[in-house]
Amino acid sequence: FIELIILMLLLQRKIGDYGLKSITKAGAKITLASSAMGLVLYAMVRYLFPLYKTDTGFFQLAPEFIFMSIVGVTVYYLAAKTLRVHEVRTVTHLVVRTINKFIHRNP
Repeated sequence: FIELIILMLLLQRKIGDYGLKSITKAGAKITLASSAMGLVLYAMVRYLFPLYKTDTGFFQLAPEFIFMSIVGVTVYYLAAKTLRVHEVRTVTHLVVRTINKFIHRNP
């Protein structure tokens, strides 16, 4: 992290303004959305789906993992959308376009 800051400052000194303020703002929003997702997933593992030594096997753990993954992605997406992270619009467009291609393809 320290190296990143030093390199960004050196780059700014060398080429001038390259949008450091907007990059920092986007990074803060993404960190906040990731923290929200992390807190929700931690709560799920701690209270809804605690792991025990006896929990073994694909068919026992996979459904929990899949469910928690879906919840995690959903929480991150909603938090990022609420915080107006610019990339959310791009990703949403790509996902919708891919789904439409799959639905409307000719057999």
